[in-house]
Amino acid sequence: MIKKAICLNLQCILMSIILVLTSGCALLLIGGGAVTGAGTVAYLNGELKSTENTNIDVLYDNVIKAIKNLEFYLIEQKKDKLTASIIARNSEDKKIVIRLRKTREDITELRIRVGMFGDEALSRNILSEIQKQK
Repeated sequence: MIKKAICLNLQCILMSIILVLTSGCALLLIGGGAVTGAGTVAYLNGELKSTENTNIDVLYDNVIKAIKNLEFYLIEQKKDKLTASIIARNSEDKKIVIRLRKTREDITELRIRVGMFGDEALSRNILSEIQKQK
């Protein structure tokens, strides 16, 4: 009886480990560095997050250039030494919010959200255009 209980507990533990390893989170960790020239890139909860190997001032200028190249309508832009926020709208009137946060002198976290629920394909296209500006 005790052997049977221990065996069931081990099976439960093994199944839990398999479930965690095959979930989307594990895939996100494995495939995190999907974009060349950047640190890590992840799409989670409707937001694309990227770690860029550049300082916030250069990245901010690259974001503004990308917004103009994509012919988005620039609504608002704010920047200080540690953070920046850019809000734009595309031709479909989708709100695009891009946030920057300095993590080190030459590393900046970039976050892109399209609309309320996100749009991964459009977010990745915007990121690609930003990275072309380098």
